[in-house]
Amino acid sequence: GTVVYQQLEEAADKTGVPRAIVSDRVSDVKSGIKRFCQVHQETTALYDIKHKIALMLKHRLEKDECWNDFSAYANRLKKQLQQTELSHLTPPALRVKARYMNLEERIKWARNILAVLDRTPDENDPVRIKFGDMETYREVIEEWEEMHRLATTAEQFVSTQGLTQDAPVKLALHFRHQGQLKYPENRQFRHELLQFIRNQAIECRPNERLPGSSEVIESVFGKQKRLEGEQSKSGFTGLLLGIPAMVSELSTDLVRQALESTPVKAVIEW
Repeated sequence: GTVVYQQLEEAADKTGVPRAIVSDRVSDVKSGIKRFCQVHQETTALYDIKHKIALMLKHRLEKDECWNDFSAYANRLKKQLQQTELSHLTPPALRVKARYMNLEERIKWARNILAVLDRTPDENDPVRIKFGDMETYREVIEEWEEMHRLATTAEQFVSTQGLTQDAPVKLALHFRHQGQLKYPENRQFRHELLQFIRNQAIECRPNERLPGSSEVIESVFGKQKRLEGEQSKSGFTGLLLGIPAMVSELSTDLVRQALESTPVKAVIEW
């Protein structure tokens, strides 16, 4: 936490004190940001919407016996289907870390398997023999799908609209346009999502729009890691200039000018 605070102070010396800091609220990061905000009271700490929703999904699903059974079932299938004629129907793996951030892939897989079963009435068909037990999860998959739709709506709203004082009202209207919810648990989940946005929006001043997502910078880091993977032998430090290149508007003339004005020797020395 002390290191995070020191880094924030050093950044503020260069760029000015920020109006808001968006983070995933990991304990050391949260501690450093809290200390910074105590010193600079014009700065507010905001919770990244994607990480918050992943945490909410985790709290809900980890207590869900059906989800735990379904996850164990999918993991068994993954092992059984490897190198078989049905390997193309293998369930996607959940991440080891932040596994509830790619929940959509597994729910979509389950929905697709059910669609295949609907088109396969023959009880002796290999697909029905292997995936027949999926029928027992049909109703609860629909419930999880509805829950994930709520989560995605909230995440996309904050990522694209940011946070404003009237954000909770606008998000509530988005939810209303999606129609009635079928499952009581999801109505509670929707209430929790709106309550979170209300708590965030309190930090906004009149006519102010604050970021509620770190998606843009996360995307930049993801692209940088991919670039590093392609050039792994050269190390990470030498690729740092790739970041400003990624987020700049490049043209043929600009690239030609850079190549003509900057010799390789200058880059190596840098």
